[in-house]
This record gives sequence, structure tokens and C-alpha cells, in this order.
Amino acid sequence: MTTTIDIQAELIGNPVLRQVYAMYREQGDTRKMGILESQIVKGIEKYGHTVQYAEKTVEEWRQHRLEEEVDRDVYAVCEAMCEVHNQEGK
Repeated sequence: MTTTIDIQAELIGNPVLRQVYAMYREQGDTRKMGILESQIVKGIEKYGHTVQYAEKTVEEWRQHRLEEEVDRDVYAVCEAMCEVHNQEGK
């Protein structure tokens, strides 16, 4: 069963997503705006809802953010290693 996800309704109805989207719009970052929209769809498909700030404590959000920062660092090293590998192949 496929459901249609109203991304605009999620952006308007969710205060977290609304604020992040407004920040990206103010920055003119259409790439991040599009990625956020894709993440909304993925979140609803995986969890049945978008992010809800009240579902975790401040400490839990800090821990989650720290975990995501570590993932970001791992991805940055992967990117750099791919670039080096690609340069060596030329």
C-alpha cells in the first residue's frame, strides 16, 4: 500500500521542520531544502512520522547529535579517501 506524503503539510505542521526549512530557504540552499524533503519522506516511510522534539530528553538529543557528528566525520574521511584513490587511478 503506497500513501502519498504531503511534504508541505509536514513542513507547515512540524515546528522543527518548519524552522530548518526556513533557515535553508533564507540561506538560499535549495540543495538542502530538497534533501530535507527527501528525509521527510524517508522518515515517514521508516518510522510512520517525522521528527518530534518531545520524544527525547535534551540529553538524549545531545547524544543523538554527537552520534550523527561522528557519522559525519566518518563520511568525510571516506570522501577524502575516495578522492585520493581516484587521483591515484589517473
